[in-house]
Amino acid sequence: MRDKIIKVILDSGEDFVSGEELSKQLGISRTAIWKHI
Repeated sequence: MRDKIIKVILDSGEDFVSGEELSKQLGISRTAIWKHI
């Protein structure tokens, strides 16, 4: 999962990626994202 999160962030380039956006794209909670990072 950590690799997927990092890929989304890197693919965004210079754009900001919110935890909410990550959670929607990956189908997990913002808390789960925080724990993986």
